[in-house]
Amino acid sequence: HLQGRKKMALEYYFKALKLNEKAGNSKANIGRVLSNISNVYRDIGDLEKAQHYNKKAIVNHLEVNDLDGLSVCYFDEGAMCEDQNKYKEGLKKYLKALDYAIKIGDKAQISSIYYNIVNVYLKIEDQETSPLVLDNAFLVEELELSENFLKVVQNYSLQEMLEKSIKYSIESGDNYNLAYSYLVMGKLKHKQNKYNDGTLFLLKAYDV
Repeated sequence: HLQGRKKMALEYYFKALKLNEKAGNSKANIGRVLSNISNVYRDIGDLEKAQHYNKKAIVNHLEVNDLDGLSVCYFDEGAMCEDQNKYKEGLKKYLKALDYAIKIGDKAQISSIYYNIVNVYLKIEDQETSPLVLDNAFLVEELELSENFLKVVQNYSLQEMLEKSIKYSIESGDNYNLAYSYLVMGKLKHKQNKYNDGTLFLLKAYDV
């Protein structure tokens, strides 16, 4: 039944895509429809098609410099990399998403990206013996991110990112992001062997 609804959603989105293209609507609108198509394919487990349509969405958003659309698309790219256990690649996508979100000042989006960055860091540390450092070389040489972005995040610790995530979630009234920020903070505290603090944050997540 659920799969049937997903297929119906795809039909509507493809119709919307054709109508937008025929009407000559903005690339930003077309990009958003492509993002929706990508999300449905991800939901039904077809990551190849999901990434294909997400990349097409990125092309459309780039053509009109739609920073909001680009932030969303790169965030989705990061999530799809995580689905495939490609954590370092996912981290790069999340950082690009964060760069765009900071430029437009979207606190809800920034909050969501921060806790996903920390979460993927913890997954990388589980896989490798040496921790991955968010240093200038990684940010500049591998990602070529904006100078403003570097000033904002290059010196943040993982805990500071989560503190920002919690702060922005509260300011934007986003309980979903707040709950996940508390959850990831709990995981980070447990990773640091601060079990009492970690449990308190997990309980906060549950209460939200």
